[in-house]
Amino acid sequence: MARMVHSRRPARMSLVDPKLADEVTLMAGDSDAGERAAASGRSANGLDDDDLPRGTVLSRYVILQRIGAGGMGVVYAAYDPQLDRRVALKLLSSARSVDTRGRSRMLREAQSMARLTHPNVVAVHDIGVVEGRTFIAMEYVEGCTIKAWLRAAPRTWRAVLRVYVAAGRGLVAAHAVGLVHRDFKPDNVMIADDADALASRVLVTDFGLAREHESLDGMLRSGEIDIAEGSRTGTFAGTPAYMAPEQFAGAGGDPRSDQFSFCVALYEGLFGERPFAGDNYAALADSVMSGRTAPPSRTSGVPWRIRNAVLRGLRADPAQRHASMAELLAVLEHDPYRVHKIAGVAIGLAVMFGGATLSPLLFDPERRRCEHGAAAIDEVWNDARSETIAAAFAATDVPLADQRWGLAAPELAAHVDAWRAMYVDACLATHARGEQSGERLDARMRCLQDDRARMDALLGELEAPDAELIDRVSRAVAGLPDVEDCRDPDLRAFVAVDPDDEERVARARLALATAKARNDAGRYAVGVASTDEAFAELGELELPWLRADIGVTR
Repeated sequence: MARMVHSRRPARMSLVDPKLADEVTLMAGDSDAGERAAASGRSANGLDDDDLPRGTVLSRYVILQRIGAGGMGVVYAAYDPQLDRRVALKLLSSARSVDTRGRSRMLREAQSMARLTHPNVVAVHDIGVVEGRTFIAMEYVEGCTIKAWLRAAPRTWRAVLRVYVAAGRGLVAAHAVGLVHRDFKPDNVMIADDADALASRVLVTDFGLAREHESLDGMLRSGEIDIAEGSRTGTFAGTPAYMAPEQFAGAGGDPRSDQFSFCVALYEGLFGERPFAGDNYAALADSVMSGRTAPPSRTSGVPWRIRNAVLRGLRADPAQRHASMAELLAVLEHDPYRVHKIAGVAIGLAVMFGGATLSPLLFDPERRRCEHGAAAIDEVWNDARSETIAAAFAATDVPLADQRWGLAAPELAAHVDAWRAMYVDACLATHARGEQSGERLDARMRCLQDDRARMDALLGELEAPDAELIDRVSRAVAGLPDVEDCRDPDLRAFVAVDPDDEERVARARLALATAKARNDAGRYAVGVASTDEAFAELGELELPWLRADIGVTR
């Protein structure tokens, strides 16, 4: 609705009465928030000609104060009277307004961020052009950048890790929709004032370099990267300090480049210094491209598992880094010592109470959690359902019907036991043993969900048996997929999809599982109807492996 109103209103830039501006400021809330944001480490770099006085109206937004600036424009705190909220308004500099490259970049930034709806990514509310000046209205965050947060007070390695893992989830979300940030650094991550209590209020912003296939040389020629920004004696600051080797080589970068930048920033947060030495661009590029990391002067108690995970993300060869940001986060979040600590407590309590019966209860909490999840199969197969099917078979008066069910039921029970064991193994591989990425865990779980859905559908067919189904019941049960296939499934067959499409894909997978079960039961006509339903659910979604599976089943 806001965009519709904006499109109908004539674009204007004016100055309202100063008294009204003060009243607007009061309506918007605490006017000191902008000063705190300005103290976050974002630098103004000579864009005074773009300073807009408080009270200026840009489209429907009332300027409150300037809170930062960059090479492409200025950021203001502004008030949106239509929705009664404060926003961060990014305005393309007047020098760039006539530059179609600059305007296109800002539009790309808005479009990139608008494609993301995630608690760890700053939201884009609106975009428009006023008197030739492009602007983006974004979520206003009360807080500071990671850079300012680290400088404000000493931080434990656990606090630093918690904040960066939250930011990493924002990158995972970006990568899931095909975006690469290309400029991840501490200055491009905001921390809300309540982040110490709620790490989800860590937000990645400034997706201005999230674009497709543009070389570093081109960006340098256009002035979009200032290699000397923030430089000081004996160090190298600014965007190049966080760039991956392939970006120095002129490549456009990919999610593994974001991973490298993330690890540079995390290393700096954990150890108080960057991993690569270099007093100037050439020296820094040489260090980064050769993969020469300097050992930290202080360890701050950071565990070796964390240090090794970060160093792997800093390898010069992208193929040697973690397979994805999701996999890196899984390693960073996994604490193999937590179970051992709980085990120690359990043993101590067992000794105190004079027996060992207490220790198994506390010794392996991850296994208990995984076994609890595996209990979902009990909703599909249980004694009550087995008895229902047995009664249905007996009621048909088909000769030997009850004996045939008596042979098939143990096979189903064995399949359920194998399913349960595979679920626990998949869960423990990530959450206890730390040998499996979150991405692979998701694929294994989707595989098991498909198996569970197919079993449920087959049991539904068996609840209404006819003579043909009774005759082939053993073959139908044998047709269930081997759960061993879910030990190492092809990731392409269980690729993650956009959250907005998850329900559609889930319905398509359920229809496919039903089709397979009906085919196993010999009910091919209704099986075809289920495959048609699966295709209809997919619509225009391009999931080649799933489409191929549906086609083969049909």
